[in-house]
Amino acid sequence: MLLKSEFTMLMNLPVLMLNSWYFFMIIYSVFYMYVSVLTGIKQGIGIEDIRAYTNPIIFLLYQCAQLYSMVLIPSIVTGRGKKMLRILNSIKRQRFQRHVDCLLEVCMIDSLGRNYDITNYGMYAINRSLLFGMIATMTSYVIILVQFHMQDVD
Repeated sequence: MLLKSEFTMLMNLPVLMLNSWYFFMIIYSVFYMYVSVLTGIKQGIGIEDIRAYTNPIIFLLYQCAQLYSMVLIPSIVTGRGKKMLRILNSIKRQRFQRHVDCLLEVCMIDSLGRNYDITNYGMYAINRSLLFGMIATMTSYVIILVQFHMQDVD
């Protein structure tokens, strides 16, 4: 039977690979759509050709939704873990027997000392700031690719 820490270590590599996959596939999809639309405009685009762009757009939206879900779920879990301290504090204000008060105090101390961030090999925390960082980096990469493409076209 796997312990929690062993399970977490086993899941780090697939999560890292999935994050890399989404990162590169979103960049590739955006750049592919840019190049194909630019080529279509130069050759003259018709109504029939617009249907050809629906598949790449749907693929891009699907990849973005998966990346958002991968980042959102650990953020929700982290938020709920941090909410535990407030719940324990509100319970502690009520009067219980001595052993229940001691148990609540131990739980509160444990909650204060715990790091609720979900990390991947300790390299980065999987939270909403990761999503915004990836969006900024993807935008930079797409801009660089577009600049190289414009230089090759001229």
